[in-house]
Amino acid sequence: MSAQSLCPSPAAPPFSLKPTHKAVRGYYLALAQLSNVGAAHESAVRAAFDTLIESAASPLGWTLVREYAVSRKGIAPLKLDGVLLDSYRIPHGVLEAKDDADDLAVEMRAKLKLGYPSKNTLFWQPRRALLVQDGKVTLDYQLDLLTWQLIAIVESFFSYRGDAMPTDGFRCSPPPAAFFPLTSDYNRALSLMAKRLIGKTYAGKMVDPEAMPAKACAS
Repeated sequence: MSAQSLCPSPAAPPFSLKPTHKAVRGYYLALAQLSNVGAAHESAVRAAFDTLIESAASPLGWTLVREYAVSRKGIAPLKLDGVLLDSYRIPHGVLEAKDDADDLAVEMRAKLKLGYPSKNTLFWQPRRALLVQDGKVTLDYQLDLLTWQLIAIVESFFSYRGDAMPTDGFRCSPPPAAFFPLTSDYNRALSLMAKRLIGKTYAGKMVDPEAMPAKACAS
């Protein structure tokens, strides 16, 4: 599979997650358990995120392929952390994982400069995620304890679609993302749930995603 052939297929069935879903709760519990035993390196924490993505991909019939090689003419192939493939082996999105010791934005720019796909790529670490679509950062969310942001960025990643075979990787326009209501009661409920799951209190504040500007992700 070459970098030029990466392309999403026609729209898939609707996709939805909730904070109470087993996969979401399991994700936070897995990260908490890893933290409790001091396992913070990339290969350890990445397993929790891969499991969440596999749970979300299963109803669509998609498979997460780890260490996916992308051939490039005349230069060394790229080794992507993960790619979602359907039964026709058509890629729908790329995953790149880091641990919290890395600066995710710096790592993202370095990967894109090397030629990593920028049409629908989710750069992730336990505390933060950056969603790159059509060469721009469309979402930049804090994930530690902000359950609704985890759900919103995963849904946006899975909702990305294209209507034509591209010549430069993923090419499509995302539909408007559906976000959970930002009410004080809802925020308190999430904080309580996170405290029960992870044993920490949430002292931050919610951010309205509609007010977040898109940022160019590559220079």
